Amino acid sequence: MSSSIALGRFGRPHGVRGAVWFWPHNESSDLLKPGRVLQVGVGPEETRAYEVEEVRREPSGFVVRLKGVATREVASSLNGMVWFEARENFPATSDGEYYHVDLIGMLAQTENGDALGRVADVWSMPASDVLVIRGAGEILVPFVETYVARVDPEARVVHLTNTAGLLPPDSDSGAR
Repeated sequence: MSSSIALGRFGRPHGVRGAVWFWPHNESSDLLKPGRVLQVGVGPEETRAYEVEEVRREPSGFVVRLKGVATREVASSLNGMVWFEARENFPATSDGEYYHVDLIGMLAQTENGDALGRVADVWSMPASDVLVIRGAGEILVPFVETYVARVDPEARVVHLTNTAGLLPPDSDSGAR
């Protein structure tokens, strides 16, 4: 069974001819484009297909026109709905590139093999992405070579190095 990923949220109508505000989780993605069929709903199991007719970037978000949505009233029904996309439809990544959704749930361990917890979230920050690792506590790790030695997607493990400054001094991980 395919896993569906939430890619953004629809908002209130824009104008009276069926356009609707849309806020993607990743503004730089090229998945939202005319001709693409979106699965829209409140959950991944309860969606309806809409074809994108037009996408326009505005200063405060995107304005989208969907085929079959021609009035403000119909556009209002999309408010709060989410665009879900099957994971296998994502473009392939290059070596060393990862989708945030693929990192979430991975085991995070030190170079000594001590488990620190699991990647619970990935934050996009101006300087770098940050791994939010939750185990006995919460550790924030910049996703840069200084701290992330390697990612093993097959084993679902993130190998961390140079963890001395990241871990509390009373940590039993052996990575002091």
